[in-house]
This record gives sequence, structure tokens and C-alpha cells, in this order.
Amino acid sequence: ATLFANQRASTFELEGADGAQIEVSQQSDHLRLAGVTGCVVWNGAVVLAKSLALWAGELGLLELEGRRVLELGAGTGVLAVACAMLGATVVATEQAERLKLLSKNVERHASHRGAAAGPPWAIGRRGGSVDVQELDWFSPGPCIGCDLLLATDVVYTEEVTLALVRCLAAYDVPMLLTVELRTEEVHFCFVEALALAGFLVHRLPPELHAAEVQTRRVVTYVMSLPSADRGACASHAGG
Repeated sequence: ATLFANQRASTFELEGADGAQIEVSQQSDHLRLAGVTGCVVWNGAVVLAKSLALWAGELGLLELEGRRVLELGAGTGVLAVACAMLGATVVATEQAERLKLLSKNVERHASHRGAAAGPPWAIGRRGGSVDVQELDWFSPGPCIGCDLLLATDVVYTEEVTLALVRCLAAYDVPMLLTVELRTEEVHFCFVEALALAGFLVHRLPPELHAAEVQTRRVVTYVMSLPSADRGACASHAGG
């Protein structure tokens, strides 16, 4: 079942903040290529986008306006755009070969079009924006300044999962990871790697997700490193 996302469609639409519409292109034909996943929208991105809107609005649990957000594995950009519409300053990262689709999808939501407009592109009515940068988890390079890290549906093979956790461990900021439960072995590898890296991990109850996207197939982890295990990027979190 596709649940909330249809990977076969050429486009995906989602309602954003203030009644704005998010529409991103998908490249479902690329799914046949080994290791390519960022070409379509997955369920985790929809669940987190909808839930962030609920938490920032009605519940008042997490204010995104003015917050610097780093997204790993941004894929089509649907979550990055949703966060910008909520007022966040977002850096959306992907592998080099996925940046063209990501940039195209982000730019179509820009408040101002044209060569001089971005990146970063101003998006929405609350002062948010999205920048697009390359980030390879196997060779992440310098830290990117942020005060909240997001990722969705990034747990799908053991090798990639271990590289992801090593990348996460460099950041001393709160993290939200929303993932669809697929193979038990890979998910166990993910949780074990987080524990070995010293993360404090809390799994949110499904009832805290937005009502229209509640399912036990998709879970959100709230994560952080304790002060004794501060990441290599801790001193750069403010810059």
C-alpha cells in the first residue's frame, strides 16, 4: 500500500502552511536504478510535514519560525518546502546527482523567480527560505550550521544506515527522524548504531502525529547527544 504517497505519479501535492499548495515533481522511472531513492516522495516525509504543522500551530510544541533547519536526504524537497512555509530557514541536502530535481522543486515555490532570486529561495509568508547543498553521508565534509536536524525515510540498507548515523553523530542539535518500518534487520541495525554512538532516543507515540497521517508503519524518533558526547559540530552549531 502507498499510504500517503504515490510513487508512480509524476507529481505529488500536499497542503502547506497558510493554505499554500506544495507540488513537487517525481521521477518514478529512476527507482529502477540501484540505490536511487530520493526521486519520489515517501511516507515519512508526508507524516513529518503534516505533524510539524500541527506541532507548530495547534499544539504549540515546536516553533519553526526563525529556526535553522538542516535536512539530510531531502529528496524531492517536499519537507524542506513545508518547513520553509512554517518560517524555518532550511538547508536541504542531497547527493550530487539528486540536486537538480531538488532545486527545481524548491525553486517553483519561491516567492521571487529568476536567476538572482536564489538559492536560497524565499518561500511562504513567514520569512522562511530553502538553500540546497550537496551532502554525502559517506564523506560529509564541514558541518552545516543548524539548530534542528530532520530526516525522513533514510533507513533502508545497513551500509547506508551506518554512514547516516556517523554523519548524525557529528551534530549536537535536537533531531527528528521519521521513518517507515520496512525490514526488521535494517531497523535493528539503525537503533543499535544510535545506541553505540551514545544517542538519547525517544520514540513518539503514533497519536502525536497529525490525525490524517497516523499509522503504526511510520515512526518518529526524537534524538540528541548528551553533553558528554557532544558532536564534532557542536562548536559550530551557531555558525
